[in-house]
Amino acid sequence: MYFSLIDQIIAFQPAHSITARKRLLPEESYLRDHFPGFPVMPGVLMLEATYQAATWLLIHLHQFKRPAARLQEARNIKYGSFMRPHDILMITAQLVKHDDTVSHFRVSGTVGDKTAISGRLLLNHCSEPCSPGETAANLNQRQQQLRETFQILYNPSDATELPA
Repeated sequence: MYFSLIDQIIAFQPAHSITARKRLLPEESYLRDHFPGFPVMPGVLMLEATYQAATWLLIHLHQFKRPAARLQEARNIKYGSFMRPHDILMITAQLVKHDDTVSHFRVSGTVGDKTAISGRLLLNHCSEPCSPGETAANLNQRQQQLRETFQILYNPSDATELPA
């Protein structure tokens, strides 16, 4: 993930679901152009936030051994309310089906009590190595970075881990 659209993981049920949040800061660069006079988070970035939440669940499910997943398909994506500066997008990704190559998720994002985005995502698991030029050392370093980032995003004392 080159940029993170997840500020914090709020609740985490391993191999089942994840709830994360994203606060839209007024200084985020894309707000200057989307839309002048009425700044809102682009729908594609809301979709990216749901993808990132689902990816964190999948990375944890694979115990950080497969540090990536590619979005294979986004289905039935529906947008509702706008997300304005200072709003908080609460993102939920629920694992519906999982096999060795593809995982299906039900995703949603709400702003307050209004649905901002909902749909289903199919994520294609990235097998090791994730890219042709990646070495075992690069992969180990990447896995460690993901573990550290996950620990920053998910602090159980600030969040809730639900029983399996």
